[in-house]
Amino acid sequence: RGGDGGAGGAGGVGGVRTVGHAARVQARGVVEAANSPSTEAAGRLLHERGVIVIHDFVANSGADGWWWMVMLGLIEPTEAAAYEYAAKTIGDTVERLLTLSADRHITPREAAVEIATANTERLAREYGTEEAKIPSTAAQ
Repeated sequence: RGGDGGAGGAGGVGGVRTVGHAARVQARGVVEAANSPSTEAAGRLLHERGVIVIHDFVANSGADGWWWMVMLGLIEPTEAAAYEYAAKTIGDTVERLLTLSADRHITPREAAVEIATANTERLAREYGTEEAKIPSTAAQ
């Protein structure tokens, strides 16, 4: 059901799934489409009610990752390769964040943010950051 707080709606405008909407959700899970449609309080209420919410940046990560893999020449730019990559990466990520959520008694959104932060920090250590590559004006 769409914008009334059902499982499929509210993907495009941020913060529209409020606590009032969350109280009416009858689905066992919500996969957000874009722009953080659920408020943090709504996500927490859904979690407390046993409704699994997969945040938009997790649900969309497969497409973003696939694009980069194609651009880097690591996978073929085909529909089959896209589906295979997305299914594998999103599936692995969702399993990891749901495990972290259950183990730490935090929402899937909080778990996703922790995983994303850890991944970003690891990649920055491994590859550096843009700031590290830009010469400072003080040295000039």
